[in-house]
Amino acid sequence: MSKEEGSSRMKTLDAPEVAAKLERLLRENREEARSLGRFLARRRPGFAFGVAGGVADPGLVYARHLFAIALGVPLAPFEPAWTQLYGAQLALAGSFGLFFGRAPASLALADSARRQGALTVALAQGEATPLSRAVDALFVLFLEDGDGLLTRFLAESAAIFQLLAYWREAPDMRRAIEALPEVIDRAGNLEWPAFLEFFAEADRVGVVSLGPGMAAAEAVARGMTWGLGRLAEARSIAEEPPSPGRGPVLVLAPEDEGYPLVFDWAEAAAGKGVTLVFASAEPGPGHGVWLPKAPHPWAAPLLLARASFRQLSRLAVTGRGGAG
Repeated sequence: MSKEEGSSRMKTLDAPEVAAKLERLLRENREEARSLGRFLARRRPGFAFGVAGGVADPGLVYARHLFAIALGVPLAPFEPAWTQLYGAQLALAGSFGLFFGRAPASLALADSARRQGALTVALAQGEATPLSRAVDALFVLFLEDGDGLLTRFLAESAAIFQLLAYWREAPDMRRAIEALPEVIDRAGNLEWPAFLEFFAEADRVGVVSLGPGMAAAEAVARGMTWGLGRLAEARSIAEEPPSPGRGPVLVLAPEDEGYPLVFDWAEAAAGKGVTLVFASAEPGPGHGVWLPKAPHPWAAPLLLARASFRQLSRLAVTGRGGAG
């Protein structure tokens, strides 16, 4: 791997100042989250839709699971082809639209949704963007052009968590917001020797989780592919039977109701000879690696992603980042 390739990969994988960025965005967006959340608690939308760079975009995956679990509001990922290719006229009145600032289709759909009476919210890199002027409410993520996949995912997910804390009127989630940057910073300083041992030379790897943890799995799989040149795939344990022969598997265990199912899946996989690294705040089967306990179960995916990317960046530093 050349010096230039290593620098590019580190830019994708490393985020040494992300905790400070999260602290700022949570502080600066607090009043917006409080005002919008209280409004939404009174005016519950019938459904929600999300517009991102793709239906498997990690931030969108996080929103989709949390909207359903925390709010009981289904969130549908928007497919640009519906309107751009097939000319669909979407009925969006009374809905909630969540726009991720980098999606090319965001601007036109935001305008259409607002004209129909939908409430539109953007998670944007900054205030001076066309999208920020086309929506009803804006959460500024304070991102820079050089920020990579991990920083963007954590910023988007933290903003979503903050909004839902006020929307649900949940004191436990609001308390978790205060602790989130510090525990994210701790997760970013962990060392997982077992991860380095089993993933250093693997060309094909799997990342599995369940529920909101799938957002972290999608982010980590993309980091492995884009940053390390590995063939990596994120799969839900509900869809992936435990079977050997597909390379090592990173299990991202949530701290919510899905934990027992993920534990049982990992135990069965280890019993069948699958090489797996089990990332969790609790002991688990296979080769366990430690994670700090999340300040709230729904914040655990952010810690899982942060700690995992720390290990990916270490692989990139050692030059064991795959063929590219």
